[in-house]
Amino acid sequence: MTQDAAATPLLSCRHVGKSFGALAAVRDLSFDVGAGEILGIGGPNGAGKTTLFEVISGLNPATKGAIVLDGQDITGHAPEQICHAGVARTFQLNAGFDSMTA
Repeated sequence: MTQDAAATPLLSCRHVGKSFGALAAVRDLSFDVGAGEILGIGGPNGAGKTTLFEVISGLNPATKGAIVLDGQDITGHAPEQICHAGVARTFQLNAGFDSMTA
């Protein structure tokens, strides 16, 4: 890997925003994630974590900013295109197992 390739972020969000009418769910968020890095997103309910993942995965388009994956601008791309590029999300399912004891 060249030094330039190592310095290029795998995922880059630049001034990303998502609004629902007057409500700014995500406001001016910028970060880079390099290959092999792990980034944690935290915050209370309603802080915009799920909305951010929906924006990155294309399920809910950004109202501002740019999302770049491996050097390609994926802002506004359809979810299936973003998934094909390597980004997918899973959903939390809370399910009990009746056959197991507590």
